[in-house]
Amino acid sequence: MLGYSRTQNNTDDSLRWDKQQSFENNYLRQTTAQSISETVQLSASRAFVMRDWILSTSVGVFHRNDNGGDNDDNGLYLSFSLSDTPTMDSNNNSHSTNVSTDYRYSDQDGDQTSWQLSHTFYNDSFSHKELGVTVGGLNTDTINSAVNGRWDGQYGNVYATVSDSL
Repeated sequence: MLGYSRTQNNTDDSLRWDKQQSFENNYLRQTTAQSISETVQLSASRAFVMRDWILSTSVGVFHRNDNGGDNDDNGLYLSFSLSDTPTMDSNNNSHSTNVSTDYRYSDQDGDQTSWQLSHTFYNDSFSHKELGVTVGGLNTDTINSAVNGRWDGQYGNVYATVSDSL
């Protein structure tokens, strides 16, 4: 897939007129700025089915030009995701697992690798219930974790998540 985007921002920072200042100083405090960013991106994605598992892959490159100056940036990204397809047993229980990783590189920001592992249990006996655990991270300096639950009942639905980052 080939993509192009152009973003143009205009600002008009009008400060209040200060009666203590001269006309020239007040006039010079009124500023106008404009920035333009253009990005071209080329990417390809593919999914593979292997029995009860789905492998999704994506690769891409980009070039960004900000105001035609020194803010140009080039980069690439790779991502992989492996997910199982939930199958229900005779007690209406099922579960799903997802493992994913994402690598990004840009001239301005350097390397960045993220990863995530999640597992969710489902029960659909009388109403839909689920309990999930997720662990993930960014590079080697951040780890995120979460436990989430859901219950769709006769009189309403309940959702809850507890998360933490290190």
